[in-house]
Amino acid sequence: MAPSPTVELPLARKWDYVCVPVVPADVEHPRLQTTGPFSWIDREGGHDELCLFGGVSCHSLIEGPASTVREEVRYAIEHAARDGGLVIATSNVVQPGTTMENYSAMRQAVRDFGSYEKI
Repeated sequence: MAPSPTVELPLARKWDYVCVPVVPADVEHPRLQTTGPFSWIDREGGHDELCLFGGVSCHSLIEGPASTVREEVRYAIEHAARDGGLVIATSNVVQPGTTMENYSAMRQAVRDFGSYEKI
């Protein structure tokens, strides 16, 4: 899908249905619409005007272990949070079946790794 000629800013991808060319690949997971991890984003490649939402796999929050959830948060912050523009989340909802242990691990990892100087 080509961007609208009336829009002058780079466009991002709305995870549930709209894909535009700023993002080099369709990264939507067919099973759970996961938004992470951000192995595809390159902030060095001029995509610094994007605000990214995601970084944690729905599957990881449901299946665990908590160490995997923590690693996904750390990876997302390391690769996509430079100069801001990252909201750590999972999909647009917390999926049924998500364990409190894994959800808490995600929240704690944001606290632990959320300061960019720690990476």
